[in-house]
Amino acid sequence: MVLVPTSLTEARSIISNLHVDLGHLGTNAVSTALRERVWMPYSTELVQQVVATCDQCQFTKREPGVTQPLHPLPRVNVGDIVAFDFIGPL
Repeated sequence: MVLVPTSLTEARSIISNLHVDLGHLGTNAVSTALRERVWMPYSTELVQQVVATCDQCQFTKREPGVTQPLHPLPRVNVGDIVAFDFIGPL
């Protein structure tokens, strides 16, 4: 394994390229793949920064929709809805 210190300027580009190669996966997937390829101590915060600042991920990120309040049915009192069929079918 190759040791890549996080203070190295290329560390950010390594993580960014890995993030793109993985198809813009999240922090956990990028961290796991990074650990399989290189040894970069204290890389979790840098991975979080790279994923959080990825332009394509921010553009396609789904915002949770605003839930609309449910409208209650009007209250029906006893005897409000009564129907009688005095004549029968026509």
